[in-house]
Amino acid sequence: MKLGVIAGTRTDTLLGVQYVESKGYAAVGRPCSEDATQQLDMQLHHKEALADRVVELSAEMLSEGAEAIYIYCNSLSTAIDLENVKSRIPVPVVTPLDVYEECAGLYKHIFVIAANCQALAGIERVIKKHNPESWLSGAALQALVYQIEDLLPPEEIAEDLNVREFLRYFTEMKAEVLILGCTHFPYIYEQIRDAVRVPIIDPGARMLELLEDAFNPARPAELPRG
Repeated sequence: MKLGVIAGTRTDTLLGVQYVESKGYAAVGRPCSEDATQQLDMQLHHKEALADRVVELSAEMLSEGAEAIYIYCNSLSTAIDLENVKSRIPVPVVTPLDVYEECAGLYKHIFVIAANCQALAGIERVIKKHNPESWLSGAALQALVYQIEDLLPPEEIAEDLNVREFLRYFTEMKAEVLILGCTHFPYIYEQIRDAVRVPIIDPGARMLELLEDAFNPARPAELPRG
């Protein structure tokens, strides 16, 4: 299967393409914006134009042989009317929010780290819709996104922003699971893993399973819990 990867910036689009290719899929990618600042502006102030851009970029990639669309961006997914966008794209479309719908029924107290407050609120809406009894603790970490955008060494980023100590504080509040609510964050996965003692949900792998299910509906799959 060849996937069309859409993300907010050139960096997370590159990371998304590299990820799906590492799993054995062919991929073509398109960013919605040049950098994180432009991305946030579009997500906050130009939502309809952003949705139209996702549809246009999808059409470009379909013309290059993409068979499904893999939206590798949490904040983008929360900023647009996904149902409307999906109705305008004639192939399966998957986003991180599809994975969080499944997470909602599995855990009571969920800790989320996201790129910005809009994404954090969007993830909360998805989880609360499917499990009103859940508790969410969370943080928007734009500083972390900007350092990853520059592709600085993971350990340097973790040390500079004191990532381990920050995550320990939240997981000691007895959260049951940590959701990586930004597709930049797997870039420092090892440093995050060092800091927490709970399962980590990185939606990338499950998104691929959901696309496989769309093409092979009889194939069973489970949400990864580690």
